[in-house]
Amino acid sequence: MRDYCYKVIVCITLCIVVTLMGTVTAFCEEDFDAEASAAEIELASEPEPPEEEVVPAATTITGVPARVAKKNSDDVSFTVKVTPASGGRVAMLQQYDSENKEWLTRATYDLKDKSTASVKVVLNKKYRKKTTGKWRVFVPATDQALEAVSRVCTVTSRNLKINKLSSKSACVYCIDTSEVIYTKKYQTSRLPASTTKLMTAVLLVESGKLSGKTKVSAKAAGTPYSYGRLRKGDKYRNIDLLYAALLPSSNSAASAIAEGVSGTIPKFVKRMNSKAAEIGMKKTHFCNPHGIHQKGHCTTALDMAKLTAYAYGKDEISKAMKTRQLTIKSLRYKRLWTLHSTDVLLGHIKNFFGGKTGTSPEAKYCFTGVYKYKKKTYVSVALNARSAAGRWSDTKKMQSYIRSYAETRY
Repeated sequence: MRDYCYKVIVCITLCIVVTLMGTVTAFCEEDFDAEASAAEIELASEPEPPEEEVVPAATTITGVPARVAKKNSDDVSFTVKVTPASGGRVAMLQQYDSENKEWLTRATYDLKDKSTASVKVVLNKKYRKKTTGKWRVFVPATDQALEAVSRVCTVTSRNLKINKLSSKSACVYCIDTSEVIYTKKYQTSRLPASTTKLMTAVLLVESGKLSGKTKVSAKAAGTPYSYGRLRKGDKYRNIDLLYAALLPSSNSAASAIAEGVSGTIPKFVKRMNSKAAEIGMKKTHFCNPHGIHQKGHCTTALDMAKLTAYAYGKDEISKAMKTRQLTIKSLRYKRLWTLHSTDVLLGHIKNFFGGKTGTSPEAKYCFTGVYKYKKKTYVSVALNARSAAGRWSDTKKMQSYIRSYAETRY
């Protein structure tokens, strides 16, 4: 009986121990699971490291000129450089459509896969049907680089609408933009005749002696083709000599100016050629201040346009160019001289501001004049026309061309 009770007690004790051990194990497992869950939550709550942001590079386009002026039959092209060019980039040649106010893509060029790529763009002649057009190069954006637009290039197609000219050389030049918008053998050497006197007038104005007086020498009074207007020993205001040289184109007045400014004609001529070089008259050489034919005395239509533009910038000269008639009086002999301009168009054409004639057996008939249209000022030059009527007809044709140019701009 005692053994039986002992066994029962042992069994009960073992059951209690087993029960207690299961409870402890369950508690430990629950605690471990809780700690693991807390760790997982803590890990999940930590933010992931941000991805590295890619900043697109700026794109540059170079090589697009601001202005191009060529005959309509000539090819127009230029080489453009794009940076960066890698990543399958393209360059689009675009032309501005003024009617719809949008840029039209005329050609697309694939760029070489490199940091900087060069591509030659060609402006197709079929799109250059008007006098002027605006063009640009556009490069679209990629993931690695931003889009870019080049500067605008104004392309002037010369000689689109003009009838045959009488003059051997001609030129239309825009003073405001320095554009040459019409040419006919404009860099061929020609005889300038009395258009030379524009340079004589420029040097007088810039000498600071315009308000002074000059005594007429025997040499000045005896200048050929002067018709005896100036007498030896007489004296004139320099401003009056300026008008005498520009309106009736007095050769003796031009000689008197040269002597009054520089002392001698050779010294004055040296100054004429220095000034010509200064203002970019690359193919001009003067031998005298009046334009009487002399070997080596020459210019071009382009150079004469530059001289006219420069001279017109002087108030005293521009005022004289648009004066039809003026009476002057000598200071010693009190001789009256009514000056009449040789410019027959003056006062008869709207927006025309005068110019300078030139006539000689060798140079034939020349004229350079100033015309304004659409808030811009132009110079038209006609050299060596076959007749006086021819130079005036050529001048009016070039003025019509200026109007067409201004109206057909994009």
